[in-house]
This record gives sequence, structure tokens and C-alpha cells, in this order.
Amino acid sequence: MERAVMTVLGQSDLPISVDSSDPVVIERGLQIFPGKALINSVNGEEASMSKILPWPRNMEPPLSSRLDEAGVPLDCATRVAIAEKIISRAVALGIPKKTS
Repeated sequence: MERAVMTVLGQSDLPISVDSSDPVVIERGLQIFPGKALINSVNGEEASMSKILPWPRNMEPPLSSRLDEAGVPLDCATRVAIAEKIISRAVALGIPKKTS
């Protein structure tokens, strides 16, 4: 992850999306990126929320993903419901709903 982030930083000053199933790998990517990177690894699956959400409270990264155990929903209402589920769990764990 460190090599990937450094490579991207050498090519662009745009924000990045960090994606891995390993929280340690995600954390390392967030530590070396000189801004707020998006975490794309948390989704509405219970296993994902339990594994990824408990630890990034001090970094307050934005989170993104709209799938759950049933896969990627085709309709907007289901995607919004999944996002609300992720937000609710994150807020319950102390991650602010809005960061500066």
C-alpha cells in the first residue's frame, strides 16, 4: 500500500481512495497520504463493518461503498439504505457524521 500511495502522489495531487480487506494496510495508506483519503473498503456487510469501522476514529476518513450481503443493489433506495446503515454504525462507534 505504501508503494502504491507514493506512486500516485508522484503523479497527481488529487485525493485517493484506499481499498483493502486488511485494516492494517488501509491504516498505513491513510498514514502516509498527506490529506484525507477515502476508505472504499467498508460496506454494508456485517463482517466488513465489524472489521473496518472500529479503528479509524482518530483519522476521520470519508467512507464509501454501497453494497451488502446481497451484492450491489440496482435501485437507488437500497443504496441509500445501505449508506444510512454504514453511517449509523460509524456514528455509534464515534466517527463523526461530518468532518472538516
